Amino acid sequence: MLVSGCAVIPWIFTTRIDDVFYLPKLISMWVLLAVVLWLMLLGVLRGKIGRLRWIALIDVPIAAFVLLNLGALAFSVDKHQSLFGERLQHQGVLTTLLYLAFFYVARLLVTEGRLLLGLFASIAVGAVGVSLYAAVQRLGLDPIWNGFLPSGRVFSTIGQSNALAAYLVLAIPVTLALAFAWRRWELRGIATCGAVLMAVALLLTYSRVGYLALGVVVLVMLCSPWRRVGLSRRARAAVLMAIVVLVVVGAAWAPTRSLVTGAWSRAWSVSTTTHDVSIGNHVDQWRVADRIIADHPLFGTGPETFPEVFPSYSRLVLPASSVHYFDQFRVESPHDQALAIASGAGIPTAMAYLVGLGGIATVLTRAVRRSCDRVMRIALVSVIAAAVGHVVTDSFMSAEVTGSWLFWVLMGAGVAVASGLDEARIKSVPSVPTAGSLDTLV
Repeated sequence: MLVSGCAVIPWIFTTRIDDVFYLPKLISMWVLLAVVLWLMLLGVLRGKIGRLRWIALIDVPIAAFVLLNLGALAFSVDKHQSLFGERLQHQGVLTTLLYLAFFYVARLLVTEGRLLLGLFASIAVGAVGVSLYAAVQRLGLDPIWNGFLPSGRVFSTIGQSNALAAYLVLAIPVTLALAFAWRRWELRGIATCGAVLMAVALLLTYSRVGYLALGVVVLVMLCSPWRRVGLSRRARAAVLMAIVVLVVVGAAWAPTRSLVTGAWSRAWSVSTTTHDVSIGNHVDQWRVADRIIADHPLFGTGPETFPEVFPSYSRLVLPASSVHYFDQFRVESPHDQALAIASGAGIPTAMAYLVGLGGIATVLTRAVRRSCDRVMRIALVSVIAAAVGHVVTDSFMSAEVTGSWLFWVLMGAGVAVASGLDEARIKSVPSVPTAGSLDTLV
């Protein structure tokens, strides 16, 4: 059920309600969690599910993160807003607990390498479907939205272009891992084609943070200790060749050949920071968040209350022209996850969140260095790359339901497999014989 959900949930949306994309996915996640927990309870009663491995490096900061969020909820300026989150975003305390529940569910269920690869395959299937729909939108064949593309950017079944890019940044590295892990060449070819299709869809989002995150993901995968991972120079050359083919195919496929030129001009616009409205708005939102943190360092103003307090704080921090601009709409977040947590729940909560992410990275990195299984090293490197890419996208945009949920599921599965590999390695080390054991041998 968990693995199937990773393929199906990204496709879910409905036009029958105003919240077309995010609320249907969120409801589906709660239903999936209820079903999985019920099946897990049956498994525990039958003795088929083992105990959770305690990892202090991860579990202590996550426990602190949860408790501090609940404390911030108690002192929130708007408890309802903090509990359920901003409309069309839904990143309140309840959703945070949902993410962490899936993190621990994945740690309990995905305990073997084959299950981790199965999770990768499910994520790849879901992302291929989402990418195909993005291509349909770009070709003007979308039967639902009738060719509507905001600013010419695809959004597929995710609902927003930057959110689509963030989701694909998570899916691409795990799909590439399948291309290296599977032995049959036809399966490798299918996985490679799927990754290329996802990258083309990401280019069609014209998301600068998506481009940056994808570049970081590629660097992490190419600069990993491949001697330990087990990839030869020929395999690395194949990866670089795939990137070249991606660009060439994208240029030839795109109508009017605007894909590469549009993506390049969009990426290059980052250099014009003094004239770019989007970048300037991000900086202004960060400045407001900094002021809120300075005034409420311990518990913040309450999770997800940034939209509530932004108007008053913007008048203290920003020039009149910026205040007039932001008064025209509701600012849903500071567009940086760490700042959103710190301003809403306080500096200690943000520190617990970052320490928890650092603990996850440490466990995964140690497992890559110590494991003797080539396939598992490749799989764990792809999880690390996906995590780094997600952190990059989260640093420049509002948190989004699909990508955030998938991130925590991946991290839970990766940590479970990594801790299992470490435990197996420790058990395989021969113990030093004691005096009693020597007497027995004699």
